[in-house]
Amino acid sequence: MLATQDVASLRIGFLDHAIRTNTEIDSEVAAAVRSTAQQLESFGHTVEPSVPAPLLDESRSLAWSPAFVAGTAANVLAIERTIGREIRDGDIEPWTRFIADRAANVNPAAVIAAQQAMTSFRRDTAQWWADGFDILLTPTCLRPAPRLGEMAPDNEDLMAVQNTTLHYSQLTQPFNITGQPAISLPLTRSSDGLPIGLQFIAAYGREALLLQLATQLETEYRWADRRSPLHP
Repeated sequence: MLATQDVASLRIGFLDHAIRTNTEIDSEVAAAVRSTAQQLESFGHTVEPSVPAPLLDESRSLAWSPAFVAGTAANVLAIERTIGREIRDGDIEPWTRFIADRAANVNPAAVIAAQQAMTSFRRDTAQWWADGFDILLTPTCLRPAPRLGEMAPDNEDLMAVQNTTLHYSQLTQPFNITGQPAISLPLTRSSDGLPIGLQFIAAYGREALLLQLATQLETEYRWADRRSPLHP
């Protein structure tokens, strides 16, 4: 199957809202999802507001936390082995150090439980595709591109960094967990003229289908011909 081949009519579900509490989707991003859904319908695809149920269960993503903390600590140790000394201030971002240090308080049994939760999430999420859907459409990020420095680590409020990051990572992290193929395409623009990414996720092994759909969309949107304005 080649990316240049015509893509058959697909069954596509879409999500146009946040999936974590204390986060909100920007109105321009939500509108971008809906306009893309309409464009996909004009191509002859069947599009409906549907999403894998596990994605909407926040308790499942919260259950991964011990594995995330332990994994960060393991990465820090790997860096120390590579450079032959302990990490010092300035070697890594303060927020990364903050997360790694929390591993000392994580019970090993909690890490195993988190890994089991990730395994069940992978299996249960994949069922949505097995039930007949081909593609899931979501925002790549809940907000348009951040301003320079907006996500810089703040030593006085490291948790605020995490809360800000959630607006940019909550819809990509789940598919890092499942390992499914996904692609982000710059299909629309914010009022500031910056690209808004739309994420498309396929079932395991369907990379070619994603590339076919991306080719169809690129032919219509031709984003390579558009340039964002320069900002001071």
